[in-house]
Amino acid sequence: MVDEHQRKNNPDGKTLKAIREALGWTQEQMAKLLGVSPRAIRHYEGGTRQPRFSLEQVGLLIATMRENGVPLEILLKPPP
Repeated sequence: MVDEHQRKNNPDGKTLKAIREALGWTQEQMAKLLGVSPRAIRHYEGGTRQPRFSLEQVGLLIATMRENGVPLEILLKPPP
């Protein structure tokens, strides 16, 4: 279960899309990493649902960003 602290620290859909694009990944690849459906990723990126990832999922995302040279600043400065 995701608590309020985790919810506030989750990337929003625009940020998730920016990370995915920086990785050069498809929505399907991002879904597989995070253990959600591609449809969920589409909803997050489209703004119809708010992502609610566990700390483990966020950790996987950060590790993947580091491994692929994607700047972590994306998490701090969301795209417009």
